[in-house]
Amino acid sequence: MVMTVFEHWRVTSSEDVGSIVFNLIEAGVFGKTESDRPQDFESAIDFHAAFIAPYETSQTGPAKRA
Repeated sequence: MVMTVFEHWRVTSSEDVGSIVFNLIEAGVFGKTESDRPQDFESAIDFHAAFIAPYETSQTGPAKRA
């Protein structure tokens, strides 16, 4: 589901998430510390590994009983 929403929003990378977060910081919705920076989001998460792979079914099908 998350990938459907992200695709609709055109969010394709963790850097895009960082842009959203820092726009919310600028708008006063979120706060930040002195050490927080947009670069913290560079390659921070692999969307496929986090949101797709855990839910993919096996290509080999169900295990067969002996």
